[in-house]
Amino acid sequence: MTEKEFLDKYHIDVPIYEQYGNYIKDEIVRKAKEENIPDSWFIIEPTSRVKDEKSLLEKAFYRGKGYADPYNDITDKVGVRFVLLTTNQVTSFTKVIEKIENFICRKDRDYEREQEQNPTIFIYQSMHYIISLKNVIKCNGITIPTGIYCEVQIRTLLQHAYSELTHDTIYKPKTVAEPRTHRLVARSMALIETTDVIFSEVSTLVGVEKNRNEIVINSIEREYSNKIKFEKEDKMCNLILDFYRDNIPTFNQIYDFINEKPYIIVKINERSESKLLFRQPVILLLYYIIDRNQYLCLKKWPFTVEEIEPIYTDLGISIPNL
Repeated sequence: MTEKEFLDKYHIDVPIYEQYGNYIKDEIVRKAKEENIPDSWFIIEPTSRVKDEKSLLEKAFYRGKGYADPYNDITDKVGVRFVLLTTNQVTSFTKVIEKIENFICRKDRDYEREQEQNPTIFIYQSMHYIISLKNVIKCNGITIPTGIYCEVQIRTLLQHAYSELTHDTIYKPKTVAEPRTHRLVARSMALIETTDVIFSEVSTLVGVEKNRNEIVINSIEREYSNKIKFEKEDKMCNLILDFYRDNIPTFNQIYDFINEKPYIIVKINERSESKLLFRQPVILLLYYIIDRNQYLCLKKWPFTVEEIEPIYTDLGISIPNL
């Protein structure tokens, strides 16, 4: 196949690859939601891209790859990239991809296996899957056949930064990199691995705390949604929870407290018409904390006193002087 024949075929197939990449991306995002992977894991918006024809020609004819059938042997004519925060997330995310029923998945690169095989070498890291379809599909009127490939890359943000720096200068060099450059790049990857371990530990600790808080808030929503018109704003709730993270009671404590003072539900509904704060499930937690420790609540309160003063009034407590 000549270069012209190669490009002529590629130009015909580009619309198929564009739809294929979008389909792969959308299916993975859909499955991730189904598996309760939060959107916050996607540090960079997932993207699909069709390979630039100049880059494709270079790979097919000028890199000495020795392809028997360059057009069909190249597996990254279309690619999808997911950038997450930690390697723990990458490991969990790969399991999601492998569960998608219409995917035939083959690992093209597994940095965990490479680390085991070469424990003293620090090089480019990324998880690569080559994906084809079990069944023919149609996307936006375009038929996507079986037997074509999409490369899916899953990497951490630090691995992504490393790749952006080194991809063309080290691993696809137009000129030979100096030994010192290779040495510095290896040192940077060693540092990235160390940083990832710390990030993963922090993420685990934060996750445990966040899950505990979410259990309380979700329980409040379930129990009182038929009595209070909640319009949950996650940013507001999470901010308040952060300030009182060391003082959050169990749901049972809040439940017992509301049963002792049922008028609180009435007061919340009266105020919820005009105040967003009183339409948040975290409002019950604030009533509880103020009742138990009026000084502490005001001391940690992140907004104006005017916002929280009605809760003191409802509980018959004067605003303390700090």
